[in-house]
Amino acid sequence: MGRVIPKDRISDLEAIWTPSKSLDVKTETDSVGNLFFKESTTGDVLKIIPSANAGIELMPYLHLVEFPANRYATYWDEFYSYSPDSWTHTSIGGGSVIPGIGYKWGQLLFATGGNDDDNEQVQLIGEQVWFTSWPLWFSAHISIGDITNCDIMACLAITDSTLITPAGVGQCSDWIGFSKDDGDQNLDFTTCKDSVPTTTDTGVDITTTGLMQMGFYWDGVDTVTPFVEGVAKTAHTTNIPDDECITVSFAIQAGEAGVKYLRVDWVKLVQRRFEV
Repeated sequence: MGRVIPKDRISDLEAIWTPSKSLDVKTETDSVGNLFFKESTTGDVLKIIPSANAGIELMPYLHLVEFPANRYATYWDEFYSYSPDSWTHTSIGGGSVIPGIGYKWGQLLFATGGNDDDNEQVQLIGEQVWFTSWPLWFSAHISIGDITNCDIMACLAITDSTLITPAGVGQCSDWIGFSKDDGDQNLDFTTCKDSVPTTTDTGVDITTTGLMQMGFYWDGVDTVTPFVEGVAKTAHTTNIPDDECITVSFAIQAGEAGVKYLRVDWVKLVQRRFEV
């Protein structure tokens, strides 16, 4: 039998559980049919239901989009836990990759060893992604402990234990995504096929150790457009790795003596299904 609540306490409970304001949700439809649910008092987007014609316009809101499973294959990890059986972990220098204890809402914490060029990388097991005629969205929310003295990668890449080495970032044959070189704060975007890269500076300098959102959209034809903090950057149409299956990948390398940290708050990968 459940616990009986005294009558004179019911008003106290109502005061605790009654919201301080009502949530008056309104809906809007954009030009391609995506349905936006918003909180009318502030205009904040609460969630989005994509249309069959959804595309690049979803990139600034990707973490809020509820993709129907019958039309889209979705991988979304908020790292409330971390299973080594699901990731290939390569460690040079004895660092670690663990769930970030004490961080809100789950985060994956990378810590290098204490020497220059010590590095840590993880890749989701199973190369699941192919740049075919089906559109694809990718986004990650990450932060760096030292914004200058390290190399980092947040990308999709072919399975390879040398994503990042003393020679620098992108030492694998096929990958697409974001990187930062030791000694600068420039956030670069690269498409690399068969060891031939096309790299552009996004124009964004990492000036904070706080979290940043970065991602890209593949249109299923010939163009990949990167986004940083919801803003589109220079699109790529060359060296897109369309002849290999690739996978979610993260890496960090120390640029000097001392432990360097990378935090991944969440990652989301979505691709339209072959059959709907």
